[in-house]
Amino acid sequence: MKKAFEDYKEMIIKPQVKWIKIHWKGWILTSVIAGLIPVFVYNMDDIVDSIKTKFSKEEEENE
Repeated sequence: MKKAFEDYKEMIIKPQVKWIKIHWKGWILTSVIAGLIPVFVYNMDDIVDSIKTKFSKEEEENE
């Protein structure tokens, strides 16, 4: 069992950590974008409504 964990560490964990050390900026950017997408989807109705009211107020002021 101990040998299996050592093999897992050597074959999976070490290359993964090495890859993250090289590409950490892209990893963080991807994580942030993936985290923000559900927030925008959840709040999309509020965002669209605020934009519509903003433009309708501007049109009323221009008339």
